[in-house]
Formats: sequence, C-alpha cells, structure tokens
Amino acid sequence: MGAYPCVPINLAWAGGNASGSDLKRGVVLAMVIGLGNLGGICAAFIYYDGPQFHVGHGTIMGWLGLSCILSLVAMWDCWRSNKIKEAICKVEGIDESRKQEFAHLGERSPLFRYTI
Repeated sequence: MGAYPCVPINLAWAGGNASGSDLKRGVVLAMVIGLGNLGGICAAFIYYDGPQFHVGHGTIMGWLGLSCILSLVAMWDCWRSNKIKEAICKVEGIDESRKQEFAHLGERSPLFRYTI
C-alpha cells in the first residue's frame, strides 16, 4: 500500500520534468526505474532478523521518510525555478506566442515550467 503508488507517481513526475529530446526523457525514466530496483537488492540484506524484522522495517521507514523530505525539497525547488522563469518572462516580455524561439532550449527555456 505504501510502495506501489510511488512508482507511477515518480515516473510521471520525472518524465514530465525532463524536457527536450525523447532520448533524454528515456534516460531519465531508465535511471528512475534502475535506482528504484536497487531496493530489491537492499531488501535481501536488511531483512535478516525475523520474525519481527526490526532492522528491515526501520531501514525502510527511514528511507521512506528521507524520500518524503527530499520530495518536498524538490517540489520547493521546482516552484522556485518556475517563479524565476515567470519573472524573466515578465521582464523580457516573453509569452507563449514565442514558444518556437525557445523550443531548442528544453528545460532552460524561460517558457518551460516544472510540474509539481
């Protein structure tokens, strides 16, 4: 219940924030999936003190807590980056009609907004 909903959410978030080429988006998604699969390797070594599994459950709860904190930090950073880009667009008079001018810049484009 706590682990499986994280996978599609993380994939959607990573895929939505990786702009530019399809190759870049594919690499980002492959990294998310690959790093996520390392949890299976970790689980093989931390669940050894059964039947209570204090070490295993404690480790997983610690990593989930860290994941929540880092997700909040990432959300704040995306929000901050979007505010900076909005200010740049306002000062320089950039709007959606000029989207093609900045298409080659990917996420560095002042019109690109991170999803939160």
